Amino acid sequence: MMLDRLLKTAIKIRFEYIAFILFITLFLIFYYLKFFSYIFLVASATIGAVIFIIFNKNISEEQEKKQFFDVSEDKSRRSILILSTLFFIFYGLSFLTLLQGFYTKTIWYYVFISLCAGCIAAEINFIRTKNQGTINLIKSFLLVLNITLSNQIVFPYGIGLPDLNYSLRLVSSIINNGYVPNIGGYQFFPNSHIFVATNILIAGSNLKMTYLYLGGLILSLGMLFVFIIGNKFVNLKFGLFAALIYSSLDYLIMYGSHPVHMTYIYFVSIVLFTVVLYRYERNDPRFAALYPVMIFSMVFMHHYSPMIILIVLSSMVFVELIQSVKDSDHDFKFPLLIQLFAVILFSQWMFYSNMMNSFISIIKAYSEAFAEGSKSVIAATAYDKLPITALFSNTFGSSILILLSTIGFLYFFKEKSFFKKAIMISTVTLAILLGIGVVLKQGFLLPDRMYPFLQLFGLVFLASGGILRIQDSINVRSRYLGQILIILIMISLTFFSASSTIAGFETSLFVDKNTAYSKLYESPHETYFNQWSESYVQNKTTLITTKFITKSDGIDLQNMNEKSLIIFDKFYLDTGFAIGTGGHIGQYNFIRLKEDNFHVLENYVKNYDNGMIKLFYT
Repeated sequence: MMLDRLLKTAIKIRFEYIAFILFITLFLIFYYLKFFSYIFLVASATIGAVIFIIFNKNISEEQEKKQFFDVSEDKSRRSILILSTLFFIFYGLSFLTLLQGFYTKTIWYYVFISLCAGCIAAEINFIRTKNQGTINLIKSFLLVLNITLSNQIVFPYGIGLPDLNYSLRLVSSIINNGYVPNIGGYQFFPNSHIFVATNILIAGSNLKMTYLYLGGLILSLGMLFVFIIGNKFVNLKFGLFAALIYSSLDYLIMYGSHPVHMTYIYFVSIVLFTVVLYRYERNDPRFAALYPVMIFSMVFMHHYSPMIILIVLSSMVFVELIQSVKDSDHDFKFPLLIQLFAVILFSQWMFYSNMMNSFISIIKAYSEAFAEGSKSVIAATAYDKLPITALFSNTFGSSILILLSTIGFLYFFKEKSFFKKAIMISTVTLAILLGIGVVLKQGFLLPDRMYPFLQLFGLVFLASGGILRIQDSINVRSRYLGQILIILIMISLTFFSASSTIAGFETSLFVDKNTAYSKLYESPHETYFNQWSESYVQNKTTLITTKFITKSDGIDLQNMNEKSLIIFDKFYLDTGFAIGTGGHIGQYNFIRLKEDNFHVLENYVKNYDNGMIKLFYT
């Protein structure tokens, strides 16, 4: 009863004002700690609360239930045909622009995919049948495929995150030797690698490119489960917007366009989340059988990610407690689901991978961090020291997403739906874990791994609710103004999310001139040089890499031995070098290269030059 009273009291005093004060407080804390790389994200949540307060007018029940525009069938079909035609024109043009960039994407690529998103958003309101909804969903799927897989076109030898080589070695051993080797502790978590190896053996395809294309495809398929959830628990329009927003989640774009083992984790996570929600909604034996299968898939795929899922599931008991207050005969379902997940996870850790001691040490580390207080707070990182304009442009996509999600959260707060409460509690839980990961020095709750979970389990659905709430509020005054605003929001969200450094430094439009990053791709130029050096360089120990001679103030040739061979790779003029100084996100020293500094190398004998790679003999 006390819990119910607290909720009713919060609603009476208007929760949006409490949220506004909370976001202001967080903004001031982040500003005090000089966490400027997160400042616009918190500010956007504050703005979202303000917008909700301003536009939180009474909307009639008829308005809220109305999913689509009340237009004639002929006009609806004609509008959908025009928008579909425009979509495929822009879609085709986006691929043509890939020919313009040299190991990058031009601004026109992002313009065209953003216009594609705008066409899809405009079309949603004209949909009248399930078949039309299916076609719209297919377009969203094509869009996310374009965004994730086009990287493998721009980089013909493939591109992934730094852990890619670990995964490729594991897959190669499974294919060639029939077992999982001990590489980085992943021998106990081989599911994604076995999956890729199986596909390679069946298709007889290239190892690296299969891993990359399959990763992009798998993560894109996650969009379909987002739609299934939205369509099932709200309505078709909500599901279609959630699917469209999925294609604009910057961190998921990064993992889809730079596949590693975490790419597969996020897909399995959203599938498991779907099964859990369906299992709660209906007592169907098919979902009862599928649930443990998905748990095993998750538990044997990664070290600690399953614990994040277990924490999220545990938080949903709170939703059931609320339900039980209103219904004394409520049948609790989540405790059983949580117990089954915990038994499988901890059994794997104790009897197979021996991870239990590591987990206990992690708990101890965070307990000590909380006890030490401010001493455990991480200092501002290299990203926090970037110019404010660079931070704004690179976080603007996520800022739009969080703004919409805040509006959706405040809207969901007044709803009685189990699904909406479940999304809210998942968001709060993951936001707390993310906050801990941002502030503390410990590197087990890294923001770049936690935030995608928050996007998947919370923000994508809250943002869809936020869009519908904005549209409903404005439609009371002007139906077409609401439509235009939503189109512009989706175009902006897609453009800034896909073109940010979060989605990929190599293809970003907003890389600051002082920022460096890891070079994650190979080029034909480098392959040709390696082939040449195998034949003509007899003593490989004399080879000096570009990184070895690069210093913060130029190049250093003093420590080289005579008769050395210096490799000058011009690709590093674009990327620079990010020298890690710690295990937390953003702990780097950036070294940028200037071609003028390398003119001194022209004093030496040039043995090789293919335009991008040069070899000098000292």
